[in-house]
Amino acid sequence: MTVAIQVEHAPLRSRALLYQDRGQQIRAAYDPDYLVEDEALALLLVRLPRLATAALTVHRRSGAPMA
Repeated sequence: MTVAIQVEHAPLRSRALLYQDRGQQIRAAYDPDYLVEDEALALLLVRLPRLATAALTVHRRSGAPMA
């Protein structure tokens, strides 16, 4: 199973991670002043354990740099 993750920056002013789980698509937002992309993706794996066995495709919204 392949899951597409769209990652974007948001001014959350905390180490929070917001996400919407739509089954095969997940939209995630984090504040780059508090988290790096790797940490945000690790939090997603903890909150959504089914991702650990899925093939992940990460899409960065324009303006979101690679980790």
